[in-house]
Amino acid sequence: MTARGPEQADTEAAGGRWNRPVLAVCTLIALTEGFDLASIGVTGPGLAAELALDKRAFGVSVTAVMLGFFAGATLGGRWGDRVGRRNALIIGMVVAACFSLLTITVTSFGALLLVRVLTGIGIGMVYPNIMALAASCAPRENAASAVAISSSGGSIGSLASGMMLAVGGGALGWRDFFVTGALGTLLLVPFVLAIVPRHISSTPRSEASAPIRAILFGNGMAMTTAAIWTMNFIVSALYYMIGSWLPTLLAARNLPPETIGISLVVLALSAVAGGLLLSTAYDRRPGRGVVLSAFLGMMIAFAWLALARAPSGAMVSVGMIGAFLFGGQMLVYAISALCYPAPVRGAGLGWAHGAGRLGGIVSPLVIGVALQAGIGQQGVLLGAIPLLLIAAAAAAIVARKSAAGARRAGDAAGLTFHNQPIERT
Repeated sequence: MTARGPEQADTEAAGGRWNRPVLAVCTLIALTEGFDLASIGVTGPGLAAELALDKRAFGVSVTAVMLGFFAGATLGGRWGDRVGRRNALIIGMVVAACFSLLTITVTSFGALLLVRVLTGIGIGMVYPNIMALAASCAPRENAASAVAISSSGGSIGSLASGMMLAVGGGALGWRDFFVTGALGTLLLVPFVLAIVPRHISSTPRSEASAPIRAILFGNGMAMTTAAIWTMNFIVSALYYMIGSWLPTLLAARNLPPETIGISLVVLALSAVAGGLLLSTAYDRRPGRGVVLSAFLGMMIAFAWLALARAPSGAMVSVGMIGAFLFGGQMLVYAISALCYPAPVRGAGLGWAHGAGRLGGIVSPLVIGVALQAGIGQQGVLLGAIPLLLIAAAAAAIVARKSAAGARRAGDAAGLTFHNQPIERT
Protein backbone atom coordinates (compact mmCIF):
# COMPACT_ATOMS: atom_id res chain seq x y z
CA MET A 1 0.00 0.00 0.00
CA THR A 2 1.45 3.37 -0.95
CA ALA A 3 2.18 6.10 1.50
CA ARG A 4 -0.14 9.06 1.56
CA GLY A 5 1.35 12.51 1.18
CA PRO A 6 0.14 15.79 2.61
CA GLU A 7 -1.99 16.67 -0.39
CA GLN A 8 -3.85 13.37 -0.30
CA ALA A 9 -4.35 13.57 3.44
CA ASP A 10 -5.64 17.11 3.06
CA THR A 11 -8.25 15.98 0.56
CA GLU A 12 -9.47 13.31 2.96
CA ALA A 13 -9.59 15.78 5.83
CA ALA A 14 -11.77 18.15 3.89
CA GLY A 15 -14.82 16.01 4.60
CA GLY A 16 -14.02 15.82 8.30
CA ARG A 17 -16.13 16.44 11.35
CA TRP A 18 -15.67 18.50 14.49
CA ASN A 19 -13.92 16.74 17.36
CA ARG A 20 -15.67 18.75 20.04
CA PRO A 21 -14.38 16.90 23.13
CA VAL A 22 -10.75 17.60 22.18
CA LEU A 23 -11.56 21.22 21.33
CA ALA A 24 -13.34 21.65 24.67
CA VAL A 25 -10.32 20.30 26.56
CA CYS A 26 -7.99 22.65 24.64
CA THR A 27 -10.22 25.61 25.50
CA LEU A 28 -10.36 24.68 29.19
CA ILE A 29 -6.57 24.35 29.30
CA ALA A 30 -6.23 27.82 27.77
CA LEU A 31 -8.66 29.08 30.42
CA THR A 32 -6.57 27.76 33.31
CA GLU A 33 -3.33 29.05 31.78
CA GLY A 34 -4.93 32.44 31.12
CA PHE A 35 -6.03 32.49 34.75
CA ASP A 36 -2.46 31.84 35.88
CA LEU A 37 -0.98 34.51 33.60
CA ALA A 38 -3.47 37.07 34.92
CA SER A 39 -2.96 36.06 38.56
CA ILE A 40 0.44 37.73 38.87
CA GLY A 41 -1.16 41.06 37.95
CA VAL A 42 -4.29 40.58 40.04
CA THR A 43 -2.33 39.59 43.14
CA GLY A 44 0.43 42.15 42.59
CA PRO A 45 -0.16 44.41 45.61
CA GLY A 46 -0.31 41.58 48.15
CA LEU A 47 2.61 39.67 46.66
CA ALA A 48 4.79 42.77 46.36
CA ALA A 49 4.01 43.85 49.92
CA GLU A 50 4.85 40.46 51.44
CA LEU A 51 8.16 40.17 49.57
CA ALA A 52 8.97 43.89 49.98
CA LEU A 53 9.23 44.40 46.22
CA ASP A 54 9.27 47.86 44.72
CA LYS A 55 7.43 48.62 41.50
CA ARG A 56 10.48 47.95 39.33
CA ALA A 57 11.24 44.58 40.93
CA PHE A 58 7.64 43.47 40.55
CA GLY A 59 7.73 44.49 36.88
CA VAL A 60 10.81 42.32 36.41
CA SER A 61 8.93 39.34 37.87
CA VAL A 62 6.15 39.86 35.34
CA THR A 63 8.70 40.05 32.53
CA ALA A 64 10.25 36.80 33.78
CA VAL A 65 7.05 34.93 32.90
CA MET A 66 7.20 36.27 29.34
CA LEU A 67 10.84 35.28 28.94
CA GLY A 68 9.96 31.79 30.10
CA PHE A 69 6.98 31.76 27.76
CA PHE A 70 9.23 32.66 24.83
CA ALA A 71 11.56 29.75 25.58
CA GLY A 72 8.71 27.33 26.22
CA ALA A 73 6.78 28.26 23.08
CA THR A 74 9.72 28.12 20.67
CA LEU A 75 10.93 24.80 22.05
CA GLY A 76 7.60 23.26 23.06
CA GLY A 77 5.84 23.76 19.74
CA ARG A 78 8.70 22.08 17.92
CA TRP A 79 8.82 19.31 20.49
CA GLY A 80 5.09 18.70 20.09
CA ASP A 81 5.63 18.13 16.37
CA ARG A 82 8.31 15.54 17.09
CA VAL A 83 7.07 13.60 20.13
CA GLY A 84 3.33 14.18 19.81
CA ARG A 85 1.27 17.17 20.87
CA ARG A 86 -0.45 15.26 23.67
CA ASN A 87 2.89 14.36 25.27
CA ALA A 88 4.26 17.90 24.99
CA LEU A 89 0.98 19.33 26.22
CA ILE A 90 0.86 17.18 29.35
CA ILE A 91 4.48 17.93 30.24
CA GLY A 92 3.90 21.65 29.75
CA MET A 93 0.77 21.55 31.91
CA VAL A 94 2.53 19.72 34.73
CA VAL A 95 5.54 22.05 34.62
CA ALA A 96 3.32 25.16 34.60
CA ALA A 97 1.09 23.91 37.41
CA CYS A 98 3.89 22.70 39.68
CA PHE A 99 5.94 25.87 39.47
CA SER A 100 2.86 28.06 39.72
CA LEU A 101 2.02 26.19 42.91
CA LEU A 102 5.58 26.71 44.15
CA THR A 103 5.02 30.47 43.80
CA ILE A 104 3.13 30.38 47.11
CA THR A 105 6.29 29.20 48.90
CA VAL A 106 8.70 31.90 47.73
CA THR A 107 10.27 34.18 50.31
CA SER A 108 12.69 36.18 48.16
CA PHE A 109 12.85 38.06 44.89
CA GLY A 110 15.32 35.57 43.39
CA ALA A 111 13.07 32.61 44.19
CA LEU A 112 10.10 34.43 42.68
CA LEU A 113 12.01 35.07 39.45
CA LEU A 114 13.03 31.42 39.19
CA VAL A 115 9.58 29.93 39.69
CA ARG A 116 7.93 32.47 37.38
CA VAL A 117 10.44 31.80 34.57
CA LEU A 118 9.81 28.06 34.91
CA THR A 119 6.05 28.63 35.06
CA GLY A 120 6.33 30.65 31.86
CA ILE A 121 8.24 27.82 30.18
CA GLY A 122 5.42 25.42 30.99
CA ILE A 123 2.70 27.78 29.79
CA GLY A 124 4.72 28.50 26.66
CA MET A 125 4.86 24.78 25.88
CA VAL A 126 1.09 24.55 26.24
CA TYR A 127 -0.17 27.33 23.96
CA PRO A 128 1.21 26.37 20.53
CA ASN A 129 0.23 22.76 21.12
CA ILE A 130 -3.37 23.45 22.09
CA MET A 131 -3.78 25.69 19.04
CA ALA A 132 -2.20 23.13 16.73
CA LEU A 133 -4.51 20.50 18.22
CA ALA A 134 -7.50 22.81 17.84
CA ALA A 135 -6.78 23.21 14.14
CA SER A 136 -6.89 19.41 13.95
CA CYS A 137 -10.35 19.30 15.53
CA ALA A 138 -12.38 20.89 12.77
CA PRO A 139 -13.12 20.49 9.07
CA ARG A 140 -10.92 22.62 6.86
CA GLU A 141 -13.63 25.24 6.40
CA ASN A 142 -13.79 25.84 10.17
CA ALA A 143 -10.11 25.65 11.15
CA ALA A 144 -9.76 29.36 11.98
CA SER A 145 -12.84 29.24 14.21
CA ALA A 146 -11.45 26.21 16.04
CA VAL A 147 -8.17 28.01 16.80
CA ALA A 148 -10.08 31.11 17.94
CA ILE A 149 -12.35 29.04 20.20
CA SER A 150 -9.35 27.47 21.92
CA SER A 151 -7.52 30.78 22.34
CA SER A 152 -10.67 32.46 23.69
CA GLY A 153 -10.17 30.39 26.82
CA GLY A 154 -7.25 32.65 27.73
CA SER A 155 -9.49 35.74 27.76
CA ILE A 156 -12.11 33.93 29.81
CA GLY A 157 -9.42 32.82 32.27
CA SER A 158 -8.18 36.39 32.67
CA LEU A 159 -11.74 37.54 33.30
CA ALA A 160 -12.25 34.74 35.84
CA SER A 161 -9.16 35.87 37.74
CA GLY A 162 -10.47 39.42 37.96
CA MET A 163 -13.95 38.24 38.94
CA MET A 164 -12.46 36.05 41.67
CA LEU A 165 -10.73 39.12 43.08
CA ALA A 166 -13.92 41.18 42.87
CA VAL A 167 -16.09 38.53 44.52
CA GLY A 168 -13.56 37.26 47.06
CA GLY A 169 -12.33 40.67 48.08
CA GLY A 170 -10.39 40.70 51.32
CA ALA A 171 -11.30 37.09 52.11
CA LEU A 172 -8.77 35.79 49.58
CA GLY A 173 -5.01 36.05 49.81
CA TRP A 174 -2.67 36.19 46.85
CA ARG A 175 -1.73 32.53 47.31
CA ASP A 176 -5.32 31.42 46.69
CA PHE A 177 -5.10 32.54 43.07
CA PHE A 178 -2.00 30.50 42.29
CA VAL A 179 -3.42 27.43 44.03
CA THR A 180 -6.66 27.73 42.06
CA GLY A 181 -4.91 28.06 38.71
CA ALA A 182 -2.45 25.24 39.38
CA LEU A 183 -5.07 22.78 40.62
CA GLY A 184 -7.33 23.62 37.68
CA THR A 185 -4.53 22.76 35.27
CA LEU A 186 -3.62 19.52 37.04
CA LEU A 187 -7.26 18.41 37.12
CA LEU A 188 -7.34 18.63 33.32
CA VAL A 189 -4.37 16.28 32.80
CA PRO A 190 -6.50 13.09 33.14
CA PHE A 191 -8.95 14.51 30.61
CA VAL A 192 -6.13 15.07 28.12
CA LEU A 193 -5.05 11.46 28.59
CA ALA A 194 -8.59 10.17 28.21
CA ILE A 195 -9.90 12.40 25.42
CA VAL A 196 -6.99 13.38 23.16
CA PRO A 197 -6.22 10.32 20.98
CA ARG A 198 -2.62 9.65 20.05
CA HIS A 199 -3.29 9.68 16.33
CA ILE A 200 -4.53 13.28 16.18
CA SER A 201 -1.56 14.49 18.18
CA SER A 202 1.21 12.77 16.24
CA THR A 203 2.89 13.70 12.98
CA PRO A 204 5.00 11.95 10.34
CA ARG A 205 8.52 11.65 11.75
CA SER A 206 10.22 12.55 8.47
CA GLU A 207 8.49 15.94 8.21
CA ALA A 208 8.52 16.77 11.92
CA SER A 209 12.28 16.14 12.10
CA ALA A 210 13.10 18.65 9.36
CA PRO A 211 15.56 21.40 10.42
CA ILE A 212 13.82 24.36 12.03
CA ARG A 213 15.33 26.71 9.43
CA ALA A 214 13.73 24.66 6.66
CA ILE A 215 10.35 24.69 8.44
CA LEU A 216 10.32 28.44 8.99
CA PHE A 217 12.15 29.71 5.92
CA GLY A 218 12.27 26.89 3.36
CA ASN A 219 9.90 26.26 0.45
CA GLY A 220 9.17 29.94 -0.07
CA MET A 221 8.14 30.52 3.57
CA ALA A 222 10.76 33.18 4.42
CA MET A 223 8.57 36.21 3.68
CA THR A 224 5.51 34.61 5.26
CA THR A 225 7.35 33.73 8.47
CA ALA A 226 8.84 37.23 8.71
CA ALA A 227 5.35 38.69 8.21
CA ILE A 228 3.90 36.37 10.88
CA TRP A 229 6.54 37.45 13.38
CA THR A 230 6.05 41.14 12.57
CA MET A 231 2.27 40.88 12.87
CA ASN A 232 2.39 38.94 16.14
CA PHE A 233 5.07 41.20 17.64
CA ILE A 234 3.08 44.39 17.05
CA VAL A 235 -0.36 43.04 17.94
CA SER A 236 0.91 41.41 21.14
CA ALA A 237 2.85 44.54 22.12
CA LEU A 238 -0.34 46.60 21.86
CA TYR A 239 -2.34 43.83 23.56
CA TYR A 240 -0.08 43.91 26.61
CA MET A 241 0.05 47.70 26.56
CA ILE A 242 -3.73 47.96 26.82
CA GLY A 243 -4.05 45.02 29.20
CA SER A 244 -1.71 46.59 31.74
CA TRP A 245 -2.38 50.28 31.11
CA LEU A 246 -6.16 50.48 30.58
CA PRO A 247 -7.17 51.00 34.24
CA THR A 248 -4.69 53.88 34.50
CA LEU A 249 -5.96 55.42 31.27
CA LEU A 250 -9.57 55.28 32.43
CA ALA A 251 -8.74 56.58 35.90
CA ALA A 252 -7.01 59.58 34.30
CA ARG A 253 -10.37 60.41 32.70
CA ASN A 254 -12.01 60.53 36.10
CA LEU A 255 -13.96 57.31 35.71
CA PRO A 256 -14.98 55.84 39.09
CA PRO A 257 -13.50 52.48 40.14
CA GLU A 258 -16.84 50.72 39.62
CA THR A 259 -16.97 51.88 36.00
CA ILE A 260 -13.36 50.83 35.44
CA GLY A 261 -14.22 47.38 36.77
CA ILE A 262 -17.17 47.14 34.40
CA SER A 263 -14.96 48.25 31.51
CA LEU A 264 -12.58 45.34 32.14
CA VAL A 265 -15.51 42.92 31.95
CA VAL A 266 -16.62 44.61 28.71
CA LEU A 267 -13.06 44.24 27.38
CA ALA A 268 -12.96 40.49 28.07
CA LEU A 269 -16.44 39.72 26.76
CA SER A 270 -16.01 41.79 23.62
CA ALA A 271 -12.66 40.04 23.03
CA VAL A 272 -14.31 36.62 23.00
CA ALA A 273 -17.21 37.81 20.84
CA GLY A 274 -14.94 39.68 18.44
CA GLY A 275 -12.48 36.80 18.10
CA LEU A 276 -15.21 34.27 17.32
CA LEU A 277 -17.01 36.56 14.88
CA LEU A 278 -13.83 37.53 13.03
CA SER A 279 -12.60 33.95 12.74
CA THR A 280 -16.01 32.72 11.59
CA ALA A 281 -16.08 35.44 8.95
CA TYR A 282 -12.59 34.43 7.86
CA ASP A 283 -13.61 30.78 7.55
CA ARG A 284 -16.46 31.82 5.28
CA ARG A 285 -14.36 34.19 3.19
CA PRO A 286 -10.65 33.37 3.65
CA GLY A 287 -8.37 36.09 2.39
CA ARG A 288 -7.31 39.64 3.08
CA GLY A 289 -10.74 41.27 3.40
CA VAL A 290 -11.66 40.11 6.90
CA VAL A 291 -8.10 40.43 8.21
CA LEU A 292 -7.61 43.99 6.95
CA SER A 293 -11.06 44.93 8.27
CA ALA A 294 -9.94 43.75 11.71
CA PHE A 295 -6.84 45.94 11.55
CA LEU A 296 -8.90 48.91 10.40
CA GLY A 297 -11.10 48.34 13.44
CA MET A 298 -8.00 48.34 15.66
CA MET A 299 -6.88 51.70 14.27
CA ILE A 300 -10.31 53.27 14.78
CA ALA A 301 -10.47 51.85 18.31
CA PHE A 302 -7.10 53.35 19.28
CA ALA A 303 -8.03 56.72 17.80
CA TRP A 304 -11.35 56.67 19.66
CA LEU A 305 -9.69 55.73 22.95
CA ALA A 306 -7.13 58.52 22.49
CA LEU A 307 -9.71 61.20 21.72
CA ALA A 308 -12.75 60.15 23.78
CA ARG A 309 -13.33 62.14 26.94
CA ALA A 310 -16.88 61.30 28.02
CA PRO A 311 -17.35 58.08 30.05
CA SER A 312 -19.74 56.69 27.44
CA GLY A 313 -17.22 57.30 24.66
CA ALA A 314 -14.46 55.66 26.66
CA MET A 315 -16.64 52.61 27.25
CA VAL A 316 -17.41 52.29 23.54
CA SER A 317 -13.70 52.50 22.74
CA VAL A 318 -12.99 49.76 25.30
CA GLY A 319 -15.54 47.52 23.58
CA MET A 320 -13.92 48.21 20.22
CA ILE A 321 -10.44 47.53 21.60
CA GLY A 322 -11.72 44.23 22.99
CA ALA A 323 -13.41 43.16 19.76
CA PHE A 324 -10.76 44.24 17.29
CA LEU A 325 -7.43 44.13 19.18
CA PHE A 326 -7.99 41.35 21.70
CA GLY A 327 -10.39 39.47 19.41
CA GLY A 328 -8.17 40.26 16.45
CA GLN A 329 -5.28 38.58 18.20
CA MET A 330 -7.27 35.33 18.09
CA LEU A 331 -7.65 35.79 14.34
CA VAL A 332 -3.91 36.50 14.09
CA TYR A 333 -3.17 33.17 15.79
CA ALA A 334 -5.62 31.39 13.50
CA ILE A 335 -4.19 32.66 10.23
CA SER A 336 -0.66 32.06 11.52
CA ALA A 337 -1.56 28.43 12.22
CA LEU A 338 -2.98 27.85 8.74
CA CYS A 339 0.22 29.00 7.04
CA TYR A 340 2.15 25.92 8.16
CA PRO A 341 1.48 22.28 7.22
CA ALA A 342 0.02 20.28 10.11
CA PRO A 343 3.12 18.12 10.72
CA VAL A 344 5.18 21.22 11.58
CA ARG A 345 2.42 23.54 12.75
CA GLY A 346 3.58 23.43 16.36
CA ALA A 347 6.99 24.80 15.43
CA GLY A 348 5.47 27.57 13.33
CA LEU A 349 3.01 28.55 16.05
CA GLY A 350 5.67 28.31 18.74
CA TRP A 351 7.87 30.88 17.05
CA ALA A 352 4.84 33.07 16.28
CA HIS A 353 3.95 33.06 19.99
CA GLY A 354 7.59 33.74 20.82
CA ALA A 355 7.60 36.83 18.61
CA GLY A 356 4.43 37.98 20.34
CA ARG A 357 5.91 37.58 23.80
CA LEU A 358 8.95 39.63 22.77
CA GLY A 359 6.48 42.35 21.83
CA GLY A 360 4.95 42.05 25.28
CA ILE A 361 8.39 42.47 26.88
CA VAL A 362 9.32 45.52 24.80
CA SER A 363 5.94 47.26 25.10
CA PRO A 364 6.14 48.59 28.69
CA LEU A 365 9.72 49.75 28.12
CA VAL A 366 8.70 51.78 25.07
CA ILE A 367 5.69 53.25 26.89
CA GLY A 368 7.89 54.28 29.80
CA VAL A 369 10.37 56.03 27.51
CA ALA A 370 7.58 57.74 25.57
CA LEU A 371 5.88 59.07 28.70
CA GLN A 372 9.18 60.30 30.14
CA ALA A 373 9.81 62.12 26.85
CA GLY A 374 6.57 64.03 27.38
CA ILE A 375 4.58 62.42 24.57
CA GLY A 376 1.61 61.85 26.87
CA GLN A 377 -1.09 59.21 26.95
CA GLN A 378 -2.89 60.51 23.88
CA GLY A 379 0.32 60.61 21.87
CA VAL A 380 1.17 57.03 22.82
CA LEU A 381 -2.27 55.79 21.78
CA LEU A 382 -2.20 57.65 18.47
CA GLY A 383 1.36 56.40 17.93
CA ALA A 384 -0.04 52.87 17.80
CA ILE A 385 -1.76 53.62 14.50
CA PRO A 386 1.42 53.68 12.32
CA LEU A 387 2.48 50.42 13.99
CA LEU A 388 -0.88 48.91 13.10
CA LEU A 389 -0.39 49.99 9.48
CA ILE A 390 2.87 48.01 9.43
CA ALA A 391 1.14 45.04 11.07
CA ALA A 392 -1.71 45.26 8.55
CA ALA A 393 0.75 45.12 5.65
CA ALA A 394 2.32 42.02 7.21
CA ALA A 395 -1.12 40.55 7.85
CA ALA A 396 -2.01 40.94 4.17
CA ILE A 397 0.94 38.70 3.29
CA VAL A 398 -0.02 36.18 5.97
CA ALA A 399 -3.69 36.18 4.97
CA ARG A 400 -2.84 35.35 1.38
CA LYS A 401 -0.75 32.34 2.44
CA SER A 402 -3.27 31.31 5.08
CA ALA A 403 -6.18 31.42 2.64
CA ALA A 404 -4.26 29.16 0.27
CA GLY A 405 -3.66 26.75 3.14
CA ALA A 406 -7.30 26.88 4.22
CA ARG A 407 -8.47 26.01 0.72
CA ARG A 408 -5.87 23.31 0.28
CA ALA A 409 -6.13 21.56 3.61
CA GLY A 410 -8.07 21.20 6.79
CA ASP A 411 -5.26 19.42 8.52
CA ALA A 412 -2.37 17.77 6.83
CA ALA A 413 -0.70 14.41 6.77
CA GLY A 414 -1.10 12.04 9.67
CA LEU A 415 -4.22 13.70 11.11
CA THR A 416 -7.87 12.85 10.76
CA PHE A 417 -11.16 13.99 12.18
CA HIS A 418 -12.83 10.59 12.11
CA ASN A 419 -10.89 9.07 15.02
CA GLN A 420 -9.18 6.71 12.59
CA PRO A 421 -5.44 6.89 11.89
CA ILE A 422 -4.29 7.50 8.33
CA GLU A 423 -2.31 4.62 6.93
CA ARG A 424 1.27 5.36 5.95
CA THR A 425 2.43 2.04 4.56
